Amino acid sequence: LPANGFTAPAGKQFKAWSVGGVEKAVGDKITVTANTTVTAVWEDIPVVTYTVSGTATSFGSDTDNVILQLIAEGYSEADYEVFVQGNSANYSIAGVAPGTYTMKVMKNNHVTREYTVTVGSSNVVQDVKIHLKGDIDGNGTVTTMDYMRVNSHAKGITLLTDYALKCAD
Repeated sequence: LPANGFTAPAGKQFKAWSVGGVEKAVGDKITVTANTTVTAVWEDIPVVTYTVSGTATSFGSDTDNVILQLIAEGYSEADYEVFVQGNSANYSIAGVAPGTYTMKVMKNNHVTREYTVTVGSSNVVQDVKIHLKGDIDGNGTVTTMDYMRVNSHAKGITLLTDYALKCAD
C-alpha cells in the first residue's frame, strides 16, 4: 500500500488504510483478486498541552483568593483560571495549549498585574507578584516613602511609569 497522498480533513491526520474493514499500514502488501475498495482512515491530531506554574506573591490577607487567568492573544475572556490562597502560593495551570497569553493576576486590595506568557514546546514557570494599592515599591506595606514617591510624581520631579504608576493611582 502506498503513502497517503490525500489532503487530510481539518484537525485530522492519516492513520492507516482500510481494506475490507481491516486497517493496514503504508507498505503492507495486499493481494487483489477482485474489485477492492481501499479507504483512508483518519484520526484526530493530538493536541499537546503544557503546564504553566510558579509562585504568586501578594500581601495583606493570606485568606483572600489570588486569581490567575490566562487569556489567549487577541481575546478578552480567560481560557484558563485558577485560584490560590496565601501570600506566597504555588499555582499550576495544566492543559495549556501552545500560544501567547496575557496572564492577569488579581487579589482584593491589590493592583491587577499582567504578564505576557508564551507557551511553546515545554512547560513554563512564571513567578508573579502583585502589590497592595498604594505600595509603589512592592515591600508589602504602604509607607511614607510610597507617599513621597507619589508626591514627587505629582510635582513632576520624578516620573512613575507602568506598574508603579498603577499602584500609585
